[in-house]
Amino acid sequence: MNRYSSWPDVKRRLREGRPEVSEAEWAGRQRAARAATEAYALRARQLKKPTD
Repeated sequence: MNRYSSWPDVKRRLREGRPEVSEAEWAGRQRAARAATEAYALRARQLKKPTD
Protein backbone atom coordinates (compact mmCIF):
# COMPACT_ATOMS: atom_id res chain seq x y z
CA MET A 1 0.00 0.00 0.00
CA ASN A 2 1.22 3.48 -0.87
CA ARG A 3 2.06 5.54 2.21
CA TYR A 4 1.28 8.81 0.44
CA SER A 5 -2.25 10.07 -0.09
CA SER A 6 -3.58 11.16 -3.43
CA TRP A 7 -4.29 14.87 -3.84
CA PRO A 8 -8.10 14.36 -3.95
CA ASP A 9 -7.89 12.45 -0.64
CA VAL A 10 -5.87 15.27 0.94
CA LYS A 11 -8.37 17.90 -0.24
CA ARG A 12 -11.29 15.81 1.04
CA ARG A 13 -9.68 15.45 4.47
CA LEU A 14 -8.93 19.18 4.64
CA ARG A 15 -12.55 20.05 3.86
CA GLU A 16 -13.91 17.46 6.29
CA GLY A 17 -11.73 18.97 8.99
CA ARG A 18 -13.17 22.46 8.39
CA PRO A 19 -16.88 22.01 7.52
CA GLU A 20 -17.69 25.62 8.45
CA VAL A 21 -15.63 26.98 5.53
CA SER A 22 -17.75 27.78 2.48
CA GLU A 23 -16.99 26.73 -1.09
CA ALA A 24 -16.31 30.38 -1.96
CA GLU A 25 -13.74 30.65 0.82
CA TRP A 26 -12.04 27.42 -0.31
CA ALA A 27 -11.88 28.84 -3.85
CA GLY A 28 -10.36 32.07 -2.51
CA ARG A 29 -7.77 30.14 -0.56
CA GLN A 30 -6.92 28.11 -3.66
CA ARG A 31 -6.43 31.29 -5.71
CA ALA A 32 -4.26 32.82 -2.99
CA ALA A 33 -2.12 29.69 -2.76
CA ARG A 34 -1.70 29.57 -6.54
CA ALA A 35 -0.69 33.25 -6.67
CA ALA A 36 1.84 32.76 -3.87
CA THR A 37 3.33 29.73 -5.61
CA GLU A 38 3.61 31.62 -8.90
CA ALA A 39 5.28 34.56 -7.16
CA TYR A 40 7.74 32.21 -5.45
CA ALA A 41 8.60 30.49 -8.74
CA LEU A 42 9.06 33.84 -10.50
CA ARG A 43 11.40 35.08 -7.76
CA ALA A 44 13.37 31.82 -7.88
CA ARG A 45 13.83 32.21 -11.66
CA GLN A 46 14.96 35.82 -11.21
CA LEU A 47 17.55 34.78 -8.62
CA LYS A 48 18.78 31.97 -10.82
CA LYS A 49 19.16 34.19 -13.91
CA PRO A 50 22.83 35.09 -14.41
CA THR A 51 23.68 38.77 -14.32
CA ASP A 52 26.33 40.20 -16.59
